[in-house]
Amino acid sequence: SSKTQGSSARSSFENFPDFFDSQAPACPKIGRDPAKNPHPQKLIYHVGPVDLMTGEEIDLSLENGPTLNFQVSEPVWMTGFTPKVVDADGQNLPGQLLHKAIVFNKSEPNPVCATGNGGNPFAVATSALTPVRLPEGFGYPLLPDNPLEAKVVFQNKSDRDYLGVMFEFELETIPMEQVQLVRTAGTRDY
Repeated sequence: SSKTQGSSARSSFENFPDFFDSQAPACPKIGRDPAKNPHPQKLIYHVGPVDLMTGEEIDLSLENGPTLNFQVSEPVWMTGFTPKVVDADGQNLPGQLLHKAIVFNKSEPNPVCATGNGGNPFAVATSALTPVRLPEGFGYPLLPDNPLEAKVVFQNKSDRDYLGVMFEFELETIPMEQVQLVRTAGTRDY
């Protein structure tokens, strides 16, 4: 099933449960529960629209580009990420209009950049618009209380104007209630 979400709903993030500690794997292995017959869901989000004019000076800073704050509605395992650049009608546009897009989980610290807490970047796209699929049995956990944020930097080096440009991304997910965690050597169950 597909769900389109694009509003920047906000809620309280107090009392966020600490599901992970330093002993937990970055990407825990999950196994499907055949009795529950899990069905992948596609959550589709849009950042924008923006108008990209020819020759316009480009600010490559993430802080000044369009941003989407969002949350998932139920606990899920993200198993895939598909980025696109589209117009207001959903028609594909050239990937070269995207400089970069990063989706952050703001409830987790950035393991690479300790200054500030922009969150843990768990999905990234460039103009190549490469889809990502995690190996079978692996997923990245997303919880309804996780404040998620997508930041985008567009560019237009072409000789034409583009109006109503949006970054669209699809998160392929499996509801957590439909899978079981599998213990692997050196890890613990959640």
